[in-house]
Amino acid sequence: MIQIDKKKALQFVILTLLLMAILPILINLLMFQHYFPVIGDEPTWISSLSSIWGAIIGGIISGALTLIGVNVTIKNQINKEFHENMPIQLMNLEDIITFLDRCISKLNRDKIQASGILDVMKYTFSGLEEDGLLKKSSTVNLKTYRAVRNLYDFLNHSLNPKEISAYSEGDIRKAYQDCIISLINQHKYFEHEIFLNETKGK
Repeated sequence: MIQIDKKKALQFVILTLLLMAILPILINLLMFQHYFPVIGDEPTWISSLSSIWGAIIGGIISGALTLIGVNVTIKNQINKEFHENMPIQLMNLEDIITFLDRCISKLNRDKIQASGILDVMKYTFSGLEEDGLLKKSSTVNLKTYRAVRNLYDFLNHSLNPKEISAYSEGDIRKAYQDCIISLINQHKYFEHEIFLNETKGK
């Protein structure tokens, strides 16, 4: 997507306007106030310079309008595609949240034993991998994918028999909580975008 830096754009406009204002004055001082000799007929010079300067100004204005028009068109197209893809993205996000909610409910059961926690971790890992939830997360957005990927990598590492003893129950719960909090925030983001889109359509 093409993005215009507003500060730089403003600086460019101001500089262009200054040049457009100052350059004719400089030409007038240098050529027609006889600081430098003018070869040829002055009226012819004035007519030629007016034509050239008019073409330059017209080119700058038309170029700026074209750039603005292209930028607006691209933004509108991206916005349209975003809202068209949103139902699928939201459905995939809700599938992942529902699955992880189920995993966390199992993890938070009273008197769960270490072996039970290990079973929940294995269940989560297989769901993310075999049920394609990790792949689904990549269809939502980058933040969702990173959150799910971090949990997936944590489980992949911690389920290694040599590594599992290095993680406490608190570490495991925190990994789940961090992931689900990030996903819920993404869900709120989608709901906000849907609200804005519906409000705009009224």
